[in-house]
Amino acid sequence: MIKIKYTKDDALQRLNAMCESLDSPTTSLESDLSWYLSGASPDPNPSYDPTFTGGLLSSTWSDILDLSRVDIIQCLDINGVRNSMEEIGKVEEVGMRMELDPKFYYTKELLGYVGKGLEGEKVSVKFGDGKGSVGGGPTLRKIRRCNSDSSSSGNDGVIYKAEKWRHWREDDWMTVYEDIGWEKKMDKATWRGSTTGCEDCYPKIKYENYEDDPKGSKDGKGSAREAVRRGGYGSRAELVRRMDWLNGIERGGKNMFDIGVSIYNQNVENLWGTKPFLSKADQMGSKVIIIAEGNDVATGSKWAMLSGSVVVMSSPATCSWLMEDEMIPGVHYLEVKWDWSDLVEKVEWCFDNDEECERIGKMGQCWMRRFLDDEREGILQEMVVREAIKMQKERGYCGVLRGGGN
Repeated sequence: MIKIKYTKDDALQRLNAMCESLDSPTTSLESDLSWYLSGASPDPNPSYDPTFTGGLLSSTWSDILDLSRVDIIQCLDINGVRNSMEEIGKVEEVGMRMELDPKFYYTKELLGYVGKGLEGEKVSVKFGDGKGSVGGGPTLRKIRRCNSDSSSSGNDGVIYKAEKWRHWREDDWMTVYEDIGWEKKMDKATWRGSTTGCEDCYPKIKYENYEDDPKGSKDGKGSAREAVRRGGYGSRAELVRRMDWLNGIERGGKNMFDIGVSIYNQNVENLWGTKPFLSKADQMGSKVIIIAEGNDVATGSKWAMLSGSVVVMSSPATCSWLMEDEMIPGVHYLEVKWDWSDLVEKVEWCFDNDEECERIGKMGQCWMRRFLDDEREGILQEMVVREAIKMQKERGYCGVLRGGGN
């Protein structure tokens, strides 16, 4: 049998045909650009000005390495840093550079979005997963808190497409062809993940009955951030501590859930055991794929949205290039409370309403189709960086700064 090789363009055409049959609307470049820029306050004098408040001018690769942390606002001299990195590339292997510091890839990626005519500029950027405020200004960043109000802490900055090697993997589009079809999927909800989110977000003691834990949420009130502030747990921790109970629930004599921790990290103690790793294909065999935020956005959310299975998640707290808070619950995904207290109810609804649930899975795929259009994505990425640099210049960013990370 001859194996047919598909391309990303084939996957995009397949999705376009399906989404047209569902009357799923397309979006314009202008509307997407507006969302990415929406965290930059119109105020020309934001409270944070990197020229005077901790701003560091990096004009060489060694300057970037001098920074003690990734999560810090810095100004990159585009020409200087690019020339310095090209010199490094002549003498060192890629693997050695990665071991040297992941900021090499952050920087190289961002420079790849800088179009013609911008080579002599400087750009204010915040690498890493930090969700703190950048003062309402147009500093480029990977993520921000989900909220259109840029005056709120962490809801600001300009989003660019960061960490593609981890969050936007080149083979994710193949999920469209690996989908086995709704009729072959099992009535099951699946999750695999690690214990991210912060060490203090997880229980130190395991209770036989998760409801006996006085720190745990039992009614889904408040938010994950509020829970941690009052001494409770983060959203992913709430899912993990319910794991044993959920895995014991049956429907028609079969387990409804397959939930497990594959790796314990961030100094979280192994209280619930581990489950074997599940491939994408294994997880796509379930009608429901659970997505839980950890440190920031869930890495697997993109391929899961492409899978044809229904993504079940809480209302997103962190937004990235995926534009999470623009997705509509009940249309593109099935929403649960942040502490998963209604997870069983929502999953049972899905299994009892098969056609509606299948449609949500397909509409999730429709949300993702714009990100499979490489030409459109390339244009949009350059537009975002160009507009951010323009706004930064208008506000005097990256003016007189301290050099060399000193």
